[in-house]
Amino acid sequence: MYGRAGPRGGRGGRGGGGARARGATPPEAVAAVILEAATTDQPRLRYPVGEGSEIIERRSGISDEAFVALGALDDEAYYARLSDAIGVDLT
Repeated sequence: MYGRAGPRGGRGGRGGGGARARGATPPEAVAAVILEAATTDQPRLRYPVGEGSEIIERRSGISDEAFVALGALDDEAYYARLSDAIGVDLT
């Protein structure tokens, strides 16, 4: 009934996967972070884990409103502005 999802392009696109996509975070690592989030006395809004988590950590320097506003930009401006904000070349 359902076919395998193919690769998607554009912002945030991910390829189709199999049992575990190449570069995917092991479920044990995710579970450890979930346990930390559920049991901490000092909760945070975000608990980044896995590949790309360092970018999410850098993203914390941008307000949620400014990050959402990036969505209104064309792709070239989006990547340039986000690259400036997080210090990573995304092109």
